[in-house]
Amino acid sequence: MEDKATHFLLRLTPSLTPVGTIRGFKYPGKDYYKLTRLAVLKDYRKYRFGRELVERLHDWVREDALLQGTAAGLVDIVSHSQIPVKGFYAKFGYEPEGPEFDEDGDPHQKMVYRMPLRPSPVT
Repeated sequence: MEDKATHFLLRLTPSLTPVGTIRGFKYPGKDYYKLTRLAVLKDYRKYRFGRELVERLHDWVREDALLQGTAAGLVDIVSHSQIPVKGFYAKFGYEPEGPEFDEDGDPHQKMVYRMPLRPSPVT
């Protein structure tokens, strides 16, 4: 089975101008998902479109994991974050794991979010 990617594209209406994208992977035989290629055009970052894209990816992961019959109450989402934007991922609950490393000529940090598949009950 091949790796399967899911892409989200954020476009403005009515012009349909693309302003952001994010990609998610679920690798066959692996028990985690991978968030990759989050990008928002610089002029549009102030509108929090990056947050919207990450939240939609999380919704997709949750739905896919439940459809796949994931037994655990948590699912891991992994991202290789560029060092200057580690704080962005931390806002969603991603935590650094392991040492920094070079990827495509830039320093990166593996970030992992252990996402609950079901909302916590209100007490």
